[in-house]
Amino acid sequence: MSQEVIDRVGALLGQFDQRVQAASADDWSKQSPCEEWKARDVVAHVGNNLRGLTAGLTGGQPSQIGADDDIVAAWNDSRDGFMSALT
Repeated sequence: MSQEVIDRVGALLGQFDQRVQAASADDWSKQSPCEEWKARDVVAHVGNNLRGLTAGLTGGQPSQIGADDDIVAAWNDSRDGFMSALT
C-alpha cells in the first residue's frame, strides 16, 4: 500500500479520533444521528470494523469491543492496531 494512501487513512481516522478523545463520560450514552445507536455504539462499530480489517491484514482473529469495555481505550487499541497493520 502506498504511503499516500496510508497518510490519507491516518488523516481520516485522526478526524474521527479527535471526536472520540473529546467526548465526556456522559457523551457516550447520548443518541447518535443513527436512530438506534448511542454514541458508544457508533465508536464500537467503527472500532470493531477496524479490528476486522486488522485481522484480515495480519491473518489473526478479530476480538470484539465488549459492552463493558472502556470505549476510549478500546477505540485507541483498534486505531493503533489498524495503523500498525498498514505499515
